[in-house]
Amino acid sequence: MDGNSLRADIIRRGEVAAHLFGWSEAHVAGFAQGVNEALAIPDKTAIAVHSEAYGFNIYDYCGPDMERTLSPFALARIGRFEGFKAVRSWHLEPKEPSAEAMKSQMKFWYLSGSCNFEIDDAECEYIPDFPLSDIISERPAASWIETLKIDHFERLSEGGEGYVDLIVERHRDPCFLADRGDGLAPGIFDGFHRIGASLAVGEQTCAVVYARRLEPKLATQGPRSS
Repeated sequence: MDGNSLRADIIRRGEVAAHLFGWSEAHVAGFAQGVNEALAIPDKTAIAVHSEAYGFNIYDYCGPDMERTLSPFALARIGRFEGFKAVRSWHLEPKEPSAEAMKSQMKFWYLSGSCNFEIDDAECEYIPDFPLSDIISERPAASWIETLKIDHFERLSEGGEGYVDLIVERHRDPCFLADRGDGLAPGIFDGFHRIGASLAVGEQTCAVVYARRLEPKLATQGPRSS
């Protein structure tokens, strides 16, 4: 993707975040400024990801009413910071985990009853373009997006940054899914918010680690000796 196309896509994602999370005009303008400034930096992977590098502490500003209570200057500063981070994320390669890491993480996320097999009897596969339609077949996309919005504001109320990054940045970590058999949608171990964000920005696929039952191999019998 060339610079102009990338800029347009990140700005579009910012517009989605603005609509979903109720950004002020100052926040939107600050985000666009950050994107433009970051795209002019030669080594975009070296862009700072901590707010202190931009002269403030993001956690001093986070709150569910921040768009209403903070000054336009503060909101523009936050938007600029988010714009810089967004550009950086699109110049980093997605993480494709090793076979050992996939199995280890799947065991970590394993929830009893989420799939039709024991995790020790599973095989894991990294799929970079798993169809979102297969994941959400039992739940409307709007419901996933609304959950993301609710949890965003809940996280802000706890002093966190919310989930703006999931909307405007490139996702590097795969979601963890498991086959449930019988034509059911896969069980989700990790990635609920990433899935909601992908749906919000109109993506059709997402990267996943997919676990399924390892089918036993039939033993082959050689010729009998006479």
